[in-house]
Amino acid sequence: MRFRKFEVRGWFYLAAIGTCILLQSCLNGDEDFYDFNAILVEDVGTIKAHLSANGIDAEMDSTGVFYDINRYGSGYKVVLNADLEVHFRGSTLDGVEFINTFDGASQTVSLGQGNSMTEVTSGLLIGLLGRNEGDSVTIYSPSPWGFQDDAYKNVPPNSILVYNVKIIEIKTLEEDLDDIDEYIANNNWTASVEENYGIRYVVHKNGDQNVTADFGDNVTVAYQGELLDGTVFDTGNLQTELGNGSLIVGFEAGVSQLHLEDSATILIPSVYAYGKAGSGSAIQPNTPILFGIDVLKVTK
Repeated sequence: MRFRKFEVRGWFYLAAIGTCILLQSCLNGDEDFYDFNAILVEDVGTIKAHLSANGIDAEMDSTGVFYDINRYGSGYKVVLNADLEVHFRGSTLDGVEFINTFDGASQTVSLGQGNSMTEVTSGLLIGLLGRNEGDSVTIYSPSPWGFQDDAYKNVPPNSILVYNVKIIEIKTLEEDLDDIDEYIANNNWTASVEENYGIRYVVHKNGDQNVTADFGDNVTVAYQGELLDGTVFDTGNLQTELGNGSLIVGFEAGVSQLHLEDSATILIPSVYAYGKAGSGSAIQPNTPILFGIDVLKVTK
């Protein structure tokens, strides 16, 4: 089975940062102790008070990072390990600016490893996850997800950070979709488009249109995974709870568009497949893929 998720699922690895800091502080002695959780709770309270005082309706995720979408874009969703082209301004909660790329060139930010800019903190990355291309968003990051108890440039230790971000594009996505659309045209297929991730899917044989494969259902499918050049990298049967995050995003999103006993092809851009990491020797980095799918069983 080659299409299990290659990345750490969800933001568990970020939550683990706090635990690692806590353990390391204990090893270093009480004088170096950094109480990640207590500071996080305090900062969340401060951010809530600031938002309330200024009439800002921001949402908080499970990590304590807040986000306020100022303008909704029309593009596809940002996922873990995506590379984004963005403009962003970073400041403290009281307005002390430490970076502003709006004055110059846009920057590439990776929602994973590979960021070279110190200003790209965990809080910024958390706030970008799940947003869409074209979104303009304000992110409020508690200090444990920022510079913690270190000073940075003109930013004092233990500072809550505020990022104003414009997401320009998900890198490589447009190129992959162009290749996928060309493949579909060359095969004289008519494709439908899944709205969140742009997954293309072509139904070759309709099954029971009264039984949809929805997130939360247990589904059994027969599948064959291929590159766009026809190279087969995996084949078999799979039973899974759809949407539980155990498979690549594009596979789950594509299957969720199908019905019981449908036979279909789903075509997935690399960012929603194996991204810049690839998978073994068969799937190179930034490679769009497809799956032939037969939906054998759906249990609600």
